[in-house]
Amino acid sequence: MISDQYESQSDTARRKSILVSVPVLDKNGDVAGIIIGSVDLETLGNKLQQIASGMTKEYFVLIDRTGKRVIHQDYSLIGTQTDENDLIRRALDGATGIGEGYSSEGSRTLTAYEPIDDATQWAIAVKAPIAEILRATNAAGITTTSVIVISLALVGVFLLSHRARSIVPEVGVFREPASQESRVSAVLERKALGKRHKVSPTSSGLRGARQDTS
Repeated sequence: MISDQYESQSDTARRKSILVSVPVLDKNGDVAGIIIGSVDLETLGNKLQQIASGMTKEYFVLIDRTGKRVIHQDYSLIGTQTDENDLIRRALDGATGIGEGYSSEGSRTLTAYEPIDDATQWAIAVKAPIAEILRATNAAGITTTSVIVISLALVGVFLLSHRARSIVPEVGVFREPASQESRVSAVLERKALGKRHKVSPTSSGLRGARQDTS
């Protein structure tokens, strides 16, 4: 059995809580006693909020069988009635689904709702502002586009560097063709060198003949 909400005094702070009671049966199946526990709704809400997505500002809402908020990110709303048009109320009738609605502040939200179980007849929903969902989607799209652009740029740099490495050796062995004047000068030098080689033996023979005559 789960009690209605109540306020408890703890550490000079007033906290909203509920009581959960479970009967203790003896070996004959008779009630021998009752175990009662107190649940701090703020602590329970914080534990639920840990699994919500902060990127889209999701938050959990839990309502009891009468439609009162048991858990909400706005603690001041705990214990108050939900609006009749709130999608989470559909879960009180056993429905499960996702739909677009409005938060208690009037902003458009995407709501996923589901009943908890038949014993408690409670319902739970996770809500997120549609504007935040779209913003997160756009941010993901921008990130994907940036990754693609950067990847293409890196591929382009790789191809350019590879092309540069294949061209540099060719440039290193390249020699500028000699001009016509240079070629003429080289030919004249070779001819002059050839003439000197032809004259040198004769000159040596003349010098030798002169030495013999003397």
